[in-house]
Amino acid sequence: MRGLIAAALTLLLCGTLEAAESAPPDVRMLFDVSGSMKRNDPNRLSDSALELMVTLLPEGARGGLWTFGSRVANPLPSATIDADWRQRALALKPALSDYQQYTDIEQAVRETASAAPADGKRHLILLTDGMIDIPGGGDERGRNEASRQRLMKQLAPTLADESVVVHTIAFSSGVDSSLLAGVSRETGGLYAVAEDPAALLRAFLDVFDRIFPRDQVPLD
Repeated sequence: MRGLIAAALTLLLCGTLEAAESAPPDVRMLFDVSGSMKRNDPNRLSDSALELMVTLLPEGARGGLWTFGSRVANPLPSATIDADWRQRALALKPALSDYQQYTDIEQAVRETASAAPADGKRHLILLTDGMIDIPGGGDERGRNEASRQRLMKQLAPTLADESVVVHTIAFSSGVDSSLLAGVSRETGGLYAVAEDPAALLRAFLDVFDRIFPRDQVPLD
């Protein structure tokens, strides 16, 4: 993966954003830490995704890290990217294997999008391997479907109105692809499946090119 990250740097150099930009993009990484990730991500692509985030985010932008399973955590709140931020982000790899039982995607997207500062252009990058599976008693299938419908028909349109873009990257072919693709499409984001390091790199380059448009040099 280190070789792929080095190649990525030939495409997206970690420069400083133009000072004239009044509201730099706020990139919020949202990692699935549900129990199924232990099985569906044996090569620790989530660690590679964190490394790519740290490598590709330019100085002067904003970034943060969230995790979700049964609950949502924010071990790295959104802040301006600098050397100290990158060091703190890389130290959070153990948090990506703090596996939990459920996969509450709706609540994770809602909390990450609304976290302070809740103004300016926010880009969520959601990395997951599965489907909505929320805790509670009674009708499990009905509960999960209700959450899915709220995410697609209520939350995603609201986020689009607030200029929140949701990019989704699936770590497994077993994800709810229609949900993830639909949320990305509604909010103007990208959807990709990344089951190996090369596919993950391509997905990140596409997403970061959308967030930080710039002239690029050819990848050798």
